[in-house]
Amino acid sequence: MRGTKYHLGLLASSMVGMLVLAVSPVAAQHGAADTSTGSTSGSTSASSDDSSSASTSGDSTETETHTGLRDQAKQLLAEKRQNAKEHTADQKKKACEAHSTEINKRSKNYATAAQRHLDVFNSIFTKVKAFHDSKQLNVTNYEALVAAATAKQTAAQAAVDTLKGLDVSIDCTATDPASTVATLKTAVKNARTSLQDYRQSIKDLVVALKGASTSTTKDTTGGDQ
Repeated sequence: MRGTKYHLGLLASSMVGMLVLAVSPVAAQHGAADTSTGSTSGSTSASSDDSSSASTSGDSTETETHTGLRDQAKQLLAEKRQNAKEHTADQKKKACEAHSTEINKRSKNYATAAQRHLDVFNSIFTKVKAFHDSKQLNVTNYEALVAAATAKQTAAQAAVDTLKGLDVSIDCTATDPASTVATLKTAVKNARTSLQDYRQSIKDLVVALKGASTSTTKDTTGGDQ
């Protein structure tokens, strides 16, 4: 009987030990699961925060990059425009210097030619008046024609003198060197117009004298007959 109880005690002790061993892994598993869940949750939360922070940081970096690119583009455009202005100004100056000598030469030629034409017209005008006096022609409007031609002669002389005295030295460093060329063109045009008017007035006088000379010749021939 005592042996039976002893064996039952051993069996009970063994069963308790087995139950303890059986329960311990389960508890350990539950503890590990809880720890794993907490770790996973914490990791997920941290990952989510890092992702949000990275996204915000990425957007900010992208915005700064775009702003920087726009600023660089504006600066580059401003530099190109400035370079274009300087290049254009340099080209204009070089072109001015290349043509200044030629323009000065032409100016002298214009003045010389204008004076030469004026001298020829003056010579013709003098000979026409001498012809009238020597032939004693009767021209009703002769005095008016001579007065008109004399006025045109004076205007032509003034225009030619202006052209001859014009200073056409071009300063290529000036803000508007083309204004000198424009002044020269105006002076040449005025001299040309004045000379043409003078020539026309002499032509009108010659035509009037020619008609008077022919009429006088006919009258003389008729009287002789």
